[in-house]
Amino acid sequence: MRCRLVTGLATLVVLGTISTAAADILKGELMIAPKGSLSVPVGDYPITGKDFSYLKDEVKIGFAFGAQVDKVVTDNFSVGIQVGYNISKMNTTVLRDAMKPYNAEPDFKWKTMQLTGHVRYHLNPAQPLSFFGHLGAGLYVNKFSTDIIQRGTGAITVPVPQSQTFTSFGVNAGPGLLVRLSPNTRFTFEALFHNVFTPNQSLRYLNLTAGFVFSLMPE
Repeated sequence: MRCRLVTGLATLVVLGTISTAAADILKGELMIAPKGSLSVPVGDYPITGKDFSYLKDEVKIGFAFGAQVDKVVTDNFSVGIQVGYNISKMNTTVLRDAMKPYNAEPDFKWKTMQLTGHVRYHLNPAQPLSFFGHLGAGLYVNKFSTDIIQRGTGAITVPVPQSQTFTSFGVNAGPGLLVRLSPNTRFTFEALFHNVFTPNQSLRYLNLTAGFVFSLMPE
């Protein structure tokens, strides 16, 4: 019995020492993460003009890419910035059917570039598996572009709105998971919801990201 108690206490001391040492290493750490994501539309995508308002719900799942830098400031908190570029296309079935006689098809896209700052709270950051919560805000540059892909000859009579570009303020938030693969490498999965306050209504999408985080340890 005494042997088991001594063994248990020794194990706790060793685990506590390892955890404390790991936490000391984490503080001041700089983390860099290239990003690739799926961009999932959530709610409406705003389009100026009554003629094309019915297309706002027909945005397909797109993709995004970018990069992120985080600085660990305490055992549990990190701050950082991220840049991202989202591209989503529209499933314009109605217009495509209308243009079939003219051997043409529409190509409608939403492109959004973000430059945002954020804070993250990490649960058990020194453990091999840890969760975090993310809250960010910043600028989003949005562009709705419209093109007609001509497949043959013939007059196109379907009206097409002009491309629109505007800059808006937006916020993003969501949970994430970090899996420590080595002292300098982690695997991450995160789901960040973006709400961009555009002139007509909010643009909303969800970035689902899986990838790697590389860290530069403090001196």
